[in-house]
Amino acid sequence: MNRRRFYRRKRDSKSFVWKGKEKEPGKRILIVCEGGRTEPNYFRSFRITSVHVNIQGKGMNTDSLVEETIRMKEEAVPAVIFLRPGSHPSSLTLGGDHKTYLWFRYIVCDLASIPAEEHMESDNIIARLNLPNMAFPPEQKIAVYASAQEGLVSLEEDIGKQLKYTEFIDLYAGLDDAEFVRYQEEYLPKSPQKEEIMGLIEFGRKEGRKEGERKGRKEGRKEGEVLTLNKLMTRRFGIVPGWAEERLGKAEERDLETWIDRVLDAGSVEEVFGQAS
Repeated sequence: MNRRRFYRRKRDSKSFVWKGKEKEPGKRILIVCEGGRTEPNYFRSFRITSVHVNIQGKGMNTDSLVEETIRMKEEAVPAVIFLRPGSHPSSLTLGGDHKTYLWFRYIVCDLASIPAEEHMESDNIIARLNLPNMAFPPEQKIAVYASAQEGLVSLEEDIGKQLKYTEFIDLYAGLDDAEFVRYQEEYLPKSPQKEEIMGLIEFGRKEGRKEGERKGRKEGRKEGEVLTLNKLMTRRFGIVPGWAEERLGKAEERDLETWIDRVLDAGSVEEVFGQAS
């Protein structure tokens, strides 16, 4: 090694003093997500240059995620995404009447204030799925729905997640029958993924009809049992009091079956419900 160079370096390292203006350390934001890909990709779609944003997708449950965030020893900034418009709080307080145990502020992401038009061609799947929750004029409703479905099929490869999220899009878009027909006739034929999209939608709607039929049969059985029990109590005890009718309306099927078994031997309405007369 050149001795002159060595001594020059050594001397410079001791005597060097910065004469310029001191630079303030930049602000840093750490966003830690439970998911490993979907949630981080959503936050990365927002271009922020005023601060350094470090986005970490950990693929952990909530408890482990909190522990990992603390371990990272960096500033963690929570963010809350609101799906519906309105006046949203920017902080959360946990505690009782006499003491506050936890208080923190968070970044508010109000989807209803974000223009859907700016994300119609986004390659961020979370942005595309949430297009129906963003701001758009009524005449763009079907186009927004079409873009959300197109994004789901083109950006998500997992068929299980596709089936799950197509229901999410249907729910929040809320197309009526006429609007869905327009989508099928005017928008879907233009899509390069029209077969995949139509298959997902049809499967989701078929499963929805089945679930509706199951719930309908269950509700029908419950209504029949309530009516039967009400008639039996009226015959045995006369007018059924209001509190009893209220309990019937809120009862589960297993409760109704128990009360029907009791009504023939009970000496009062109170005994039917297991109360001392």
